[in-house]
Amino acid sequence: IEILKAQGDKSAPMHRSVWKDFIAWLSSWSNYCSVPHPEAVALLEPKLSFQKQAARGKGLKSRIPPEKPGCSRLVYAVKKEDLPPEWQQHLIDFEKFCYVLSPEEENKLYREGGRKQKKKGMRDISFLDIIKYLLQYLGWSIRYAINPDTGQPYKLIELTPELLYDIEVLQAYIAWHINVRHNGNSNARHICNVAIKVAQWRLQQPVGIHREDAHPTIQPLMKLRSEYNPNEGHRPRTSVTAIEQRMLEHAECEQVVAHLRTKALFFERQFRDGNEKREVMEDHWMDYLIIALLTYGGMRIREIREMALNAKRLYFNQLDGCYWCDLLPAEHKTSGDRHYPLFPGPLQEQLTSDFTHYFNWVRPELPHSYVFFQRPKTYRGKPVNRLSQIVKRIMFNTSCELFGEEQGKGMNPHDFRRSLATWFVHYGRTDDVTIFAQLCGHSPDMLLKLYAQVRSREQTKQAPAAFNRTAAREQALKQSGTNQDVRVTLKRFI
Repeated sequence: IEILKAQGDKSAPMHRSVWKDFIAWLSSWSNYCSVPHPEAVALLEPKLSFQKQAARGKGLKSRIPPEKPGCSRLVYAVKKEDLPPEWQQHLIDFEKFCYVLSPEEENKLYREGGRKQKKKGMRDISFLDIIKYLLQYLGWSIRYAINPDTGQPYKLIELTPELLYDIEVLQAYIAWHINVRHNGNSNARHICNVAIKVAQWRLQQPVGIHREDAHPTIQPLMKLRSEYNPNEGHRPRTSVTAIEQRMLEHAECEQVVAHLRTKALFFERQFRDGNEKREVMEDHWMDYLIIALLTYGGMRIREIREMALNAKRLYFNQLDGCYWCDLLPAEHKTSGDRHYPLFPGPLQEQLTSDFTHYFNWVRPELPHSYVFFQRPKTYRGKPVNRLSQIVKRIMFNTSCELFGEEQGKGMNPHDFRRSLATWFVHYGRTDDVTIFAQLCGHSPDMLLKLYAQVRSREQTKQAPAAFNRTAAREQALKQSGTNQDVRVTLKRFI
C-alpha cells in the first residue's frame, strides 16, 4: 500500500483523488495487514448472492445488490410499466402541469411570443429526466423507507405523491445516495429539484418564484437544495483569473484538434488491421469532431448535443462545399432563427471531409439521426448526454499529452466561446468581430461584454499612446479653428 501511495502522488492531479479513494478502500479490507510479510492471512468469506444476503436480514446494507460503489446500474428504480393505475394517472397529470412541449409545439410557442409568457413550456427531454429520478425515488421508497403506520417498508400501492416531498424522507434518500451509492452534490440537487417540482404540482404553486415567496412546504426543500451547493454565488466562475486557470488560447486549441485527428486516424488504421475494437475507433473520432466543432464554431453545448443529420437542420451545401446548420428559435438560446456554416476557417475543407467520412463509415447504424451518441456499454448508441464532462476529460488528457501534466486544463464547452471571442478581439478587425458575433448568436456589444477576456492592464498600458493621440488631435483642432466648448463635453461626466 505504501508503494501504491507513493505512485499515486506522481499521478495527474485529475486522477489523484480517485487514487486516494482506491487506497482508502484497500486499507479498509478486514484482511489487510500493515506488516510487510504477515505470517498468516485470514481467508475471505465466500461471497453470498443478493438473495441470500437479503434472507439473512442484516439490515440496510444486506438489501443492496452486490455492485461496485457509484456504479450507474439503477437496479432499484421502478419500471414505468409496473406502476399501478393510480400512479399512471398521476404521471399524466404531472405531465400536464409541467406543460411538456414537443419540438414543433415549442417552436410555435416561441414564434408567438412564448418567451414573454410567465409559464414557459418544458422540453420533453427534461421531463424524461425528471421521470427517471422520480422512478428511482419510488424504487428506493419501497425498499428502504419505513411506513410509520405498519413499521414495514412501503408497498407500491401505499405510496402517495406527498411522500416524495416529505422533508425527512427526502433527507434520508439523499443521505443514502451519498453514503451508499457514493454520488455527489449534483445528484442531490437533482433529487431536490424533482421533489420541488412534485410539491409545486400537488400544491398548485407557480414555478420560478424566490424562496421567500414560496409555499411554506416548498421553502425547506429549496433550503435543502442550497445546502448541496454551498459555493453558489461565491465562486469566481467567470472572472479572468478563474478562466485563465482552465482555458487554453485559440492556437493551443488548434493544436489539440490536430492531435486528436492524428489519434483518430491511428486507431482507424488499427481497427482496419484487426488490432483494435471498433468502439475505440468511434470514440476517438467523436472526441476529434466534438472539439473541432467547439474550436472553430464556438457552438453551445446544446447545439452539439441535439445536432442531427436532417435536410432542414444540418445539410451539405453543394455551392459552398460545407455543412450548414439552421436552427429555429426554440433550438437555441437567443431569439430569432440562426444559420451558420460548420468549421469556418482555413481547415474547413479538411474538417468537412472528415465529418463526411465519420457519417459514411465510422458512425454505426443507429435508430436515431443524432450525430453523436453515448459511449458506456450499457447505454451505447443512445443520444449523447453529459457532454460537458466528456469535453473536460478530453481537453485535460490531451493538454497533458501536448503541454505536460502541469499545464493540463479541463476546458468546459463554454470556454471555447470565450477563447475564440478573445482571439477575435485581440487580432481581428471590427468587421471580423461583428461576423463572429453573428456566428455566436450575439450582438457585437454583448459579445465583448460576455466573452472577451481582456485585462484592464492590457487596456490601460496603452494610455500613453492614447494621450499622445488626443494631444495631437487637440492641436490640430485648435489650429483649424474648429475647437468645441469643453464645458459641453464635461456634462456627460458629471
